[in-house]
Amino acid sequence: METENQRLKAFADFKKIKDADLARILNITRGTVSGWFNQYEKISDRLLVLLIRKYPDLNARWLITGAGEMLESDGDSNLHEAQGDYGKDFLSMLLNERERVGALQNEVEHINQELLESIKGTAEVVGSSEHHSNNDLFTHFAR
Repeated sequence: METENQRLKAFADFKKIKDADLARILNITRGTVSGWFNQYEKISDRLLVLLIRKYPDLNARWLITGAGEMLESDGDSNLHEAQGDYGKDFLSMLLNERERVGALQNEVEHINQELLESIKGTAEVVGSSEHHSNNDLFTHFAR
C-alpha cells in the first residue's frame, strides 16, 4: 500500500525537486525530508497544507488519500483554487479522510495479528491431536 510519504517522494522525483530544496521551501531540515522519504516520520497536517499551497499542480486528494492523479488537471479543483469556506471544508475533509485511513490501517493490522494468533493456536491443536478424538477437535474449532 502506498503512503503519503511515498506519494510525496514520487511527486518530488517527478518534478525533480531535491530534498534540500523541499526542506528550504518548507522551512524544515533536510533530515525531516529524509525521514519522510525513508518512512521514519509522518508528514504533519501543517506541512501537508503548506505543501499543497506551495505546489499548485500537486493534487491534494492524491497526496493525502491516493485517489486520482498526481497532478491537477485544468478541470480539477484543488485547495489553492478553492475560495473561502469551500477551501477550508475541502482541506478539512481530506485531513479527516487521512485520519480515517490511518484508523482503518490500524484496525486491519490488529485483525491480521488476531488471525495469526488464531492460526498458531489451530496449528498447535492440530499438532497435538494425535491423541485427541475428532470430537475434541470439533469442540475446539466450534468455540
